[in-house]
Amino acid sequence: MSNDLQIVLSVPGGSKEKGHFTLQLKHEVFKEPAQYNKAATLLVLSGSEGNFEGLIKRLVAYKVIDKYLRWTFGEGHLVIMGNCFDQQGKNVECLWFIYSLEVKARKAGGYVHFLLGPDEVNNLKGDWRVEHPQYANSRKIPCTALYNGNQELWQWLCTKNVIEKIGDTLFTHEGLIEPQLFLTHSLSEINHHFRRNLLQVNNSIVELLDAKANNDDQANSKPISSEDFVINLLNSIGARELVTSNKSTDHLSVLFNRKLFTLNMDYTISNTAGLLIKGHRFYKVRKRQKRERIN
Repeated sequence: MSNDLQIVLSVPGGSKEKGHFTLQLKHEVFKEPAQYNKAATLLVLSGSEGNFEGLIKRLVAYKVIDKYLRWTFGEGHLVIMGNCFDQQGKNVECLWFIYSLEVKARKAGGYVHFLLGPDEVNNLKGDWRVEHPQYANSRKIPCTALYNGNQELWQWLCTKNVIEKIGDTLFTHEGLIEPQLFLTHSLSEINHHFRRNLLQVNNSIVELLDAKANNDDQANSKPISSEDFVINLLNSIGARELVTSNKSTDHLSVLFNRKLFTLNMDYTISNTAGLLIKGHRFYKVRKRQKRERIN
């Protein structure tokens, strides 16, 4: 597909002022590295579960983007902890917006880390791939359609990781943690395992999906309860703390002497808390960037 194509998509529920957003297809998509240098400022959000409007509101409130959907986070890093799919959500629009935000962030010296969660793993080969997103409808906007639906987006998702280390902090969705795999393999090996199995759809990934992602309650309702496991995982990877996402958690929880941070944001309410990391300081951050230091 030509990388010169400019795609204009409708903003779900958008006003006339901001009724669409524009993205340009990337020249190429590459497998994301598993490790990154420490970022001076890092904001962590849990998945939006298809709530496009809620995602945009939080990003504006945290000053990651402005009301025109432009990146305003400078050289900051944004981490989104997967699970952007929902049966009745605006899944495709959410993913395309994150795709477009990656480009904007990199131009400003920032970065967007989108980790796969159980919902992405479970839906990666779903019918959404051949459906068309909602294009903007305006005489003033040149209309370019993707001839293969969301295959470009699918290829992009296939480059994403399930686990990454940024500086001294480890990030992964709790619903995908397999203790034996995570404790005995490197970050690259863990990501390769998931990526290979997702593309080949062999028996092992089918069993994993049945156990970890098909039943949403089961996949997200068992928080990490063993401090020994967390410490062993951090030691094996060489990390200081672990940040996860889990739907059963009440907003943002901190356990095991600040070694485990578990995030669950409700995008339907205004005071849901994200996690802001500046240096070695951690903050709960709410709408309008109200910060609360985590001691």
